[in-house]
Amino acid sequence: MSLIEDQQDLAQWVRQQSTHLDIAVAFWGTGAVEQLGLNDAKKSYRILLDLTSGGSNPKVVAQLLKLRPKFVRCVDRLHAKAFIGKNEVVIGSANASANGLGAEGSEATHWRELGLTTKSASDVAAAQSWFEALWAGSKTITPKMLADAEVKWKKRQQQRPQAPASSTDLLTAASANPDAFKNRGIYITVSTEKLSAKAENVRKEKAKETRSPAYMFEQWPKMPVNSHLICFTDFGNDGIRRDGPGVYHSRANKQRGPNFWVDKSSIEGFELGSLRSWKKRLEQAKIRDARKWNSDYGFVMDLGEFAEKYPE
Repeated sequence: MSLIEDQQDLAQWVRQQSTHLDIAVAFWGTGAVEQLGLNDAKKSYRILLDLTSGGSNPKVVAQLLKLRPKFVRCVDRLHAKAFIGKNEVVIGSANASANGLGAEGSEATHWRELGLTTKSASDVAAAQSWFEALWAGSKTITPKMLADAEVKWKKRQQQRPQAPASSTDLLTAASANPDAFKNRGIYITVSTEKLSAKAENVRKEKAKETRSPAYMFEQWPKMPVNSHLICFTDFGNDGIRRDGPGVYHSRANKQRGPNFWVDKSSIEGFELGSLRSWKKRLEQAKIRDARKWNSDYGFVMDLGEFAEKYPE
């Protein structure tokens, strides 16, 4: 029996297993599949995970399902972290996530985890029996379950503690630590078309009716809801400009019809900084992501992903 204090040792142990593995780990995050070597076609494994609490990234779960369609299932309220091999078992505190596995570049300082490995025949047999009982009562993961899990996961991601920022300039802070700003409900948007005359008239009527400024987008089917939007417009030869107040907040529910109403907002603790800094990155995106830039009336990207993908 021995301790595992460095979770990269755990990842290496999993990668080195040549026999079948049973894995019961509640929460899965970006990069876990690659770190654990589960994308190796030669590996045989079954996985039990949790989808009820918003702790598992649905994209990673979908990735696992693609790799092992019949061998990835869920158990409600699972909180275990167990890796069960033919002759050895590892029980620990770490979830299969960047922070749990102590990956380089993970948000802030990763958690201090501890694991215990044993080759005791009785312990291995007990763990194998425990897993079989859980597997027998587990559920097949359906598309609806993944969709519901995505809603819970996004909500949990937005509520996670904010790592200390290196600057009050939003783009500088996001560039210094992109992971800290991923999935926070903050998006970069660039409109590539002006409002139509009809939509502009609707906007003016709304402003007149409410006696306050009215802000809206037209025909943006993929615009994130309940999110902060840092908004720009690409005027072609006249360049990229920041829209009005610069930051808006979208409504909590998906809006019906062609008009997508938003409200003036701000991002607490941060300033947007100079347009010049943003334009450098946005111009990279326009060239390198041209197809996305011109789709669905404009460009939308998570702030953390944007800062990571388009460094200064």
